[in-house]
Amino acid sequence: MNFFNKIKNGFEWIAQKSKLADIQNTDNEQLKLSVLRILAGIILLIRNTEIVYAAPYMGYLDGMNNEGLIYLFVIILFILGFFTPLISIFLLLTYVLQFSSHYGTHTLGDTTFIQLLTIMIFLNHGSKLSIDAWILSKKNILSKILSKAYSIIGFPKKKDFKTIYFYGLSAYALVSFGAFLYHVTDPHWIKGYTVHALLVNTYLCKYSDFFREIENISPLIMKWNSYIGLIGQSIFQLFMIFLLFFRWGKIFVQYWGWIFFILSLIFIQLSYLPHMEIALWIAIFYRFEFKKIAKYSYKLPENLNFRYNIYPSIFFYVVISTLYVLTNYRAINEVTYKVLGSYLTGKISWGCYAAGYALPIVFNQDDWLWEITGFF
Repeated sequence: MNFFNKIKNGFEWIAQKSKLADIQNTDNEQLKLSVLRILAGIILLIRNTEIVYAAPYMGYLDGMNNEGLIYLFVIILFILGFFTPLISIFLLLTYVLQFSSHYGTHTLGDTTFIQLLTIMIFLNHGSKLSIDAWILSKKNILSKILSKAYSIIGFPKKKDFKTIYFYGLSAYALVSFGAFLYHVTDPHWIKGYTVHALLVNTYLCKYSDFFREIENISPLIMKWNSYIGLIGQSIFQLFMIFLLFFRWGKIFVQYWGWIFFILSLIFIQLSYLPHMEIALWIAIFYRFEFKKIAKYSYKLPENLNFRYNIYPSIFFYVVISTLYVLTNYRAINEVTYKVLGSYLTGKISWGCYAAGYALPIVFNQDDWLWEITGFF
């Protein structure tokens, strides 16, 4: 156990050295995470309802979408906060590998949702603004059963929040670093052309006509805008973890993230990825006081303030991280130009959607006139 204590202390020491804010009020943090659980759950419910509703019409499935309907019910329980630890773990283990795989809809939005969900699980987000909070305030058989679920990880202390936030952000940074390694093999990225190509593509950008007008008026504006995006995003993706240990570095990560997410949300069609990134950023970088809604949050009895069990948390995190590394490794290695080309004939490859690819199925005249070969 001394060996594991040294590992735990080492992880904590690294996280505490970062410039992320020290947490002063754990109740407010769990209230914030509960609000984010509700909002993220609603976004997830809307998106997946559209998927389940549209799937039969798109020819993906025959008959009833029983599995999809089950997941919609599970997401509703997640929003309401009913047996939240178990529901959250169920979503963590099966949402991408089962629901998204079943419908072929996996994107980086799923990956970011899982990162946010992992943070929430480690910080027992269901203890506030939830049916669980009401059940745990009672003394009955159901509350005893539910208390066992919450005792799996327990309740974190102040410094544990900063530690979990740091490693949650590190997981996001690791995915971003992987994206950077992929970008450097893309000739469009190397030439500083990617942002330009995104903004004038009618499939990827909602306002492509506007940006094409800008390009016609002043090509230099689009060119330098693309260069600035290339430099800023490269620094963001390559040095994110390192920058967190410096005040100005942390400020850059925080605000460049906002620029990237907001622009993605408004201009680029990336499904619900920017929504989940914004929720992740709010969870990690911002503190709130919830004086008005705090009265609707049940305070747990003293005997339910479990000790925070960091060892199951670390083990659980390692298992999940390993699964995702293997998933992404398999996905990336299945993606070839031949596989991507098969998308145009209706063939769906597991590797394509696991890696987050989705090629245009319908082209208009402007798309055919625009250079898209090799863009992905």
